[in-house]
Amino acid sequence: MLKRTNIVIVMLLGMWSSALAATPASITIQGQLTDSSGVPLAAGQYTVVFRIFDSQGGSSQVWPVGPGESQTIVVLDGGLWTGALGAVSPLSDAVFAEPIRWLEVEIDGTILPRIPLVTAPYAFRVATVDGASGGTITSKLSVGPGHTNTGGHAFTAGANNNVSGMWATAPGGSGNDATGEGAVVGGGTDNTASATRATVAGGSLNEASADQSFIGGGQVNFASGYGAVVAGGIGNVASGIGASSGGGSSNFSAGNYSTVAGGFDNGAADSAAIGGGARNLANGIGSTIGGGGGPLLSDSNIAIGTWATIGGGRGHIVNGDGSTIAGGEYNQATDEEVFVGGGADNIADAPNAAIAGGSRNVATGTLSYVGGGGYNKARGSRSVVSGGGGTQPLDSNAASGTVAVISGGARNAASGNFSVIGGGFNNSANGSQFATIGGGSSNVSGGQYSTVGGGGDNRAVGSLSTVGGGASNRAYGEGAVVSGGGGWAFADSNVAGGNFAMVLGGVRNYAMGNGSLAAGYNARALHHGSFVWADSSDGASFASTDDDQFLIRADGGVGIGTNQPYAGLTIATDLGFENGTTPIIFMNETASANARMILSHSPIFSGWGLQYQDTDDEFLFKKTDLFGQITTEVFSVNLGTERVGIGVQNPTHILQVEQSSPTDPIADAWTVYSSRRWKTDVHPLPHPLETIARLRGVGYRWKTTGQSDIGLIAEEVGEVIPQIVQYEANGVDAQSVDYARLVALLIEGIKEQQARIDALEAKLNQLAP
Repeated sequence: MLKRTNIVIVMLLGMWSSALAATPASITIQGQLTDSSGVPLAAGQYTVVFRIFDSQGGSSQVWPVGPGESQTIVVLDGGLWTGALGAVSPLSDAVFAEPIRWLEVEIDGTILPRIPLVTAPYAFRVATVDGASGGTITSKLSVGPGHTNTGGHAFTAGANNNVSGMWATAPGGSGNDATGEGAVVGGGTDNTASATRATVAGGSLNEASADQSFIGGGQVNFASGYGAVVAGGIGNVASGIGASSGGGSSNFSAGNYSTVAGGFDNGAADSAAIGGGARNLANGIGSTIGGGGGPLLSDSNIAIGTWATIGGGRGHIVNGDGSTIAGGEYNQATDEEVFVGGGADNIADAPNAAIAGGSRNVATGTLSYVGGGGYNKARGSRSVVSGGGGTQPLDSNAASGTVAVISGGARNAASGNFSVIGGGFNNSANGSQFATIGGGSSNVSGGQYSTVGGGGDNRAVGSLSTVGGGASNRAYGEGAVVSGGGGWAFADSNVAGGNFAMVLGGVRNYAMGNGSLAAGYNARALHHGSFVWADSSDGASFASTDDDQFLIRADGGVGIGTNQPYAGLTIATDLGFENGTTPIIFMNETASANARMILSHSPIFSGWGLQYQDTDDEFLFKKTDLFGQITTEVFSVNLGTERVGIGVQNPTHILQVEQSSPTDPIADAWTVYSSRRWKTDVHPLPHPLETIARLRGVGYRWKTTGQSDIGLIAEEVGEVIPQIVQYEANGVDAQSVDYARLVALLIEGIKEQQARIDALEAKLNQLAP
């Protein structure tokens, strides 16, 4: 019987080298076996079973799973033996999760009293790590020299780091402070994470002082806003809530949710963003600067307005809400929702104004626009200057009227509302509204709805007046027109001074009467309704003497239909005019007496005359009264269609007589083409009596004369016998019935009726007694 066993347990420790060796999974155990009287057992082999429990007398076995670890041990002289816990069933750190464990040894069926497992000498070094239990660190840890670790569950490595925040971490570097709860300093030197869950990943002299702020690296960066981020760079500050600085140097993301992606000395207000560049300031809420700026303070881009935008360039100022400058240099957008596309020194200073480019342009009218050029000004509401101008202020185009437009040129001024200048030089559209100048130079469109098409030194002053071109022309009257002509000398100008007067062109012509017209050279239509045309053979003026005159001065004669007039007026036709017995116009060069016809009634001729008219190849002979007024269409011949009308103009048949004429036409005979030579497919008419039965004879009264009459209705006949009805060109409205062709139907009807009578008579004769 075993008396006792002395057991010594030895922990086998691994060695540290350049690489961490694996930890042994067994423990060496030694002892001495004696009998009950203390005599060592004889040398030999014995069966040993090892078990580990969580208490001295309890039944909770923590190792191994099952009945125990069974081994065969060799007992040496003196009862000494050696074994290895875990040689069969490997040990793990989980077995030693609690500080006290009890070992139970069973030898050849005898269970010895449990003994506590105690610490090996070098295990005291491991014990200096608070909470170390089986390799799991459950509390704070410091690795390296010179640390101050006062934070609960804190961790530090490196050297001389201060970890005072609960759950704070400084896993590397030196001189770092992780003082906020959950703060992290990843490495670097002299960095500080002083707020809750603040982080500095690395770098030096960085400080994340707001809750959940972050600094990725760099030097002397500050993240002082809640959730602020500085990715890197030097001397950057993210002080707003959710602010961000991507890098660069000396940038300030001071506003909440502001962003400075990079660059130098940039500043962003609430929700503002700066992509880069230097010395830019996005001071408006939600404003954006893409980049640009420069080393000088004067090169700074400044976005002051809410949601203002600067795409790039330098020296821009946007202080209007929602306004934009895309690029260029030294441009200004100073009102709401304005736009400057580029160029230099442009100013858009009215709501929704826009300047596309150019230099030193100004858009100061609401919704005004300058497309480009230099020194142009769109001052009126919705006014437009497309371009032009020049390099000097004097060259500027100015659209100051409402909805005024200048397309180009230089020194043009559109001051009237809805005025337009197409281009040119030194033109002025100053009429109150809708004045227009197409181009040219030094032209003035001064009346409302007035127009100058081009030329030079022209004036359209009256309302609705027009000067088409030329030089030094004047349209003063309402609706007056000068088509062109004139000259650079003022004495050569054409003048339309009357209302709705007109000068067709030429030189030195005056149309001064209302509705007057002048043309040629030195023609003067001075009276209302006068028409004066003057040739250049006589330098003197040729002027009207009374209203409603038609005057022509033509020393070479007037020709109509001929270019070789041989008298004052020559018309190249076979007709002439007579007043009484004195011929006033010869209609051809031969002056033949047979070529004359009375066209109007002579005041000394008692009776009626005939009037001749030639229109679209139609000769019309019309009856007139004593005053030449047409009273009756008498006779017409249309040579184009080869048709004749009596009392009818534009006849639609070869011969057409006026409907319901006062005197019905009469003739001895009317011959109709009917020879078999001109006919084919000849056949009897079917069912003539049925056809006749469908026709309706009616009495009626003519609308034009009131005369009573009898006949058929053409539309009704057309439904039964369409062959004998004529229609209008539209094919719907009926015109006439060819009563003569009804004879054929009546003949066949009588024949059919007679046949029926003959058949009835034959039956009656058979029935007679």
